[in-house]
Amino acid sequence: MSDTELTLVLSGHLCRPQSVDMRPFWRGFIELQRKLPATRRLGHVVVHSWNPEMAGLVQLVYAPHAEHHEQQPTFYSEFMHRIEPPDQFERGLNRLNSTWKNVSLQSVLGNARSRARAVQLMDALPVSEGQVLITRWDLGQTGSLQVNQLVADAALPKEYMYLSYFSEVDEGYADMWVLAEWGLARRFGEFDTFVLESLTGGNAFLEQFCESGWPRARVKTRYEASITHPIGQRIHTHASRLVGFVRALTPGGSIPERTIRRLIGPMQRFLEQPHLTAENSCVPSAADMPRTFPTFMSLNIHALLKYFILSEGLRERTRFVTHEDFEIAAQSGQVINPQPFVLLLWDAGEAGLAPKRLVASSPLPIAAVYHMGESVRAWTPDQSGGWAPRVLQPTSGSSRDRLLCALDAAIEETHESMPVLIMPTADDYLACIDWCYLNALLKYIAWRRLDYVGLGGSQSGKSSLEFPGLNIARGSGAFSLRLAAGTTSGIRSFLNVADSELRDICDRADRMLLEFPVVADSGALF
Repeated sequence: MSDTELTLVLSGHLCRPQSVDMRPFWRGFIELQRKLPATRRLGHVVVHSWNPEMAGLVQLVYAPHAEHHEQQPTFYSEFMHRIEPPDQFERGLNRLNSTWKNVSLQSVLGNARSRARAVQLMDALPVSEGQVLITRWDLGQTGSLQVNQLVADAALPKEYMYLSYFSEVDEGYADMWVLAEWGLARRFGEFDTFVLESLTGGNAFLEQFCESGWPRARVKTRYEASITHPIGQRIHTHASRLVGFVRALTPGGSIPERTIRRLIGPMQRFLEQPHLTAENSCVPSAADMPRTFPTFMSLNIHALLKYFILSEGLRERTRFVTHEDFEIAAQSGQVINPQPFVLLLWDAGEAGLAPKRLVASSPLPIAAVYHMGESVRAWTPDQSGGWAPRVLQPTSGSSRDRLLCALDAAIEETHESMPVLIMPTADDYLACIDWCYLNALLKYIAWRRLDYVGLGGSQSGKSSLEFPGLNIARGSGAFSLRLAAGTTSGIRSFLNVADSELRDICDRADRMLLEFPVVADSGALF
């Protein structure tokens, strides 16, 4: 691995306790693919999770080079006898009616320990150089936009550690992701021990946070407190969007348009004012007004991360970035562990079918290509690394028999649970708008061995709790074999009862209101 490659470290819960919602895991995977720098190849993946029952899913999706999955233990014996008074983290907290109701010593320590164990697994890798991205399975799914947006520009100097900048940086540092060079990242291998010592009085964390004054923090004005409150942030976001919308409507040089821009100019400048913080602003009076917090707020992974960085002497090598600092959309995006699949095409398209160009242009690995024209033509990899063409003979020229012939050949060539895409033409496939989502969808199909997923779009139906962007739809064209995905054996199973031109089976599925998972917005995919 060269120093231009990236090591990914993932930790935590794949699925939250007492929940069956898998969408945060899949959204995190999609978000990570979209935000990784395109020019910084992912060299190694290291993972730890508290979900051993989902180890197979992790292996399918991320193919980690080092991993450990275990049931999260109860940590009570590590801190019960060390906290005095025993209720100090409950004082002043109405837990049932508070945003802190789900935060506990158990959850904070579980977060820290999983991260520490994941970082320790880096020692099992054959390399110890390059940048490391430490993050969670649900990247981009919790907290404010300021916190959860990954900023990993390949041009960032490698000697620093990067964190997300947000309005509460005085209170603590956002922990959703950390980007650092190998040596700095490896120091998080003892993060859980530090957290335990901090919360049980083993260092000065509680004394500084709750009594004498928190370092590099200033007391907010009443206005600053309101504007950084979640409700205030939403108001600020909507106001900013409104101002941007008005400016977009008045780009010209006419007198009315210039007047409108001049009128909204002060509001725009007001909304664009950066947050005043002791961390990143010169505030001479900050030392005269030390800031402290209630004890229950010390169960705060952001504050613990800040104290860890300060205690380790890493603050001078820490830099904060926001998603607005760079125009990196064109330089971002990297498919992780691309999923092989079989591509079935109904038509060659206007430009004709060129399998070599198709395979070379596809960001995802194609295991085999089948063109279901008057005859069925197949292209499969040969031993020399090329593609061997074959002509298959269906029992008739009907749509059903051509599709059946292609699927039988695909099952023989690959395996019955191989994901398959059925597309009108190769050009339709290459017109995919979101390869990161498509890669995740194919992995989801492979994991669940789904017989069928509609790609035609459906805004009706209930949202799937297993995968983002899927609706469980009934009727209205939810089932169609013109544009679909599934497994080779799953799609084939429908052909056992299908009519020759595949019209009656689709009509029956509609009239019977059978349920099928369908991509909600096909226009965002193809």
